[in-house]
Amino acid sequence: MNDEDFVRFFSRHLVSLSGWYHATKPNEEEPNQLRFFSYSGFVLSFHGFWCLATAGHILGELEQHLRDRSIRVVRYALLDDFGPDVISHDPIPFDYSRAPKYYINDREAGLDFALIGLGAYYQGLLKANGIVAVSQENWEKQHEVDFGPHMMIGLPQKTIEASTWKDEGKVHFEAFVRPMTIDIEKLDELPEGTRETRYSRFIGKINGDLPLDDIIGMSGGPILGFSEQADKYWIVAIQSSWLPASKIIFGCPIPIIADFVEKVVAETAPDIDTEN
Repeated sequence: MNDEDFVRFFSRHLVSLSGWYHATKPNEEEPNQLRFFSYSGFVLSFHGFWCLATAGHILGELEQHLRDRSIRVVRYALLDDFGPDVISHDPIPFDYSRAPKYYINDREAGLDFALIGLGAYYQGLLKANGIVAVSQENWEKQHEVDFGPHMMIGLPQKTIEASTWKDEGKVHFEAFVRPMTIDIEKLDELPEGTRETRYSRFIGKINGDLPLDDIIGMSGGPILGFSEQADKYWIVAIQSSWLPASKIIFGCPIPIIADFVEKVVAETAPDIDTEN
């Protein structure tokens, strides 16, 4: 498997919440410029219900901009054409405003994740385009695994190319978003100067030189852990933040997120069997 096929294989989990927007107070040098955003994310499945998972601070910032009306989004879309079994490269128009969503970014607690509910319509489209959701079997027995290498995958802003043009009065949108993988070493002890949090975090260090001078945009992507023989992998965390100087990265573990969701489900919908 060459490098391109390697990235494409693990990108079968990736789905990006993306959109085109105007800043309501545009820069004088770029008046009325139509801008593009794309957030790293992937799909988690809870009892068959799919959610788009990303970092909590990402969704928090978007929601703050929307409340402040500092941006006006003209189009939301889901990008899902990163994997090996793609049949369509067309973005999926997404009704973000009506989608159920939850996000938290609590540094003291060590929680930084967001979940956006995806109904049956979106689930069907994503599945048809080769998206593989991360389900309960991925996280329920991670504590029994002897992990070897780790890796994170996401969509750095530096790799994004976007443009718009008009043709016969109609605005056309085009964007190219390229996934990237980075090898990391899991750390079992807190790095110097790092605070403990109420919930445990995934902490790792990037191995070797970065392929880019920064990895802004990869927050929200999955962190993968491989068995010691590297013949099987698990999605172990959502990448949350990093320290550029030391190349330390932090993530919110999937088992903690799953436990949180199960408790909410049990409290709000007690008739649902969370054991199966």
